[in-house]
Amino acid sequence: AKESCKKVHSCGHPCGGVADEEVCLPCLEGCDKSISHFADSDDFCQICWTEPLSAAPSIRLGCGHVVHYNCAKELIAHRWNGPVISFAPWSQCPSCKTTIDHPLLEELMAPVRELKADVERKALMRLEFEKKDNDPEIVEEGGAFHGDPVGFALNKYNYYMCYKCEKPYFGGERDCGVAAG
Repeated sequence: AKESCKKVHSCGHPCGGVADEEVCLPCLEGCDKSISHFADSDDFCQICWTEPLSAAPSIRLGCGHVVHYNCAKELIAHRWNGPVISFAPWSQCPSCKTTIDHPLLEELMAPVRELKADVERKALMRLEFEKKDNDPEIVEEGGAFHGDPVGFALNKYNYYMCYKCEKPYFGGERDCGVAAG
């Protein structure tokens, strides 16, 4: 209740957002006709799937989807499962898979973006080192990663987090890890 916005929209419905947000969450009853109706108060949170959006303070992500604020914070805090660094699904909108983006989550997401940039940089360097940056999957139209060498590299290589220095390091090709079980 402390995190809930206490403002009331001009339509008379309470704001379903978070207290002290710079911009209030649009009315979850669909009263604001200037925006396309994006969510209903009785839609379930796409992260927890246990309560409707109206049951807890919600936020509208940069992509436009609405989730509970605390569910988003918890999702980001849990990070990836297992030893291999991955950025899905814990740092992505559950509906459209774009990277989670909201001003209230900036403090949590800044280190995630830094880690992702570091892993992507290292994966591209590995791709060039192994002379696989011209793989047909990247350069040929119709290739699974056409024009997306970063996606190809992240799909091809495993990166792990060093427990001492807390920096990502190359851990071999993904196919090798799968074959080894």
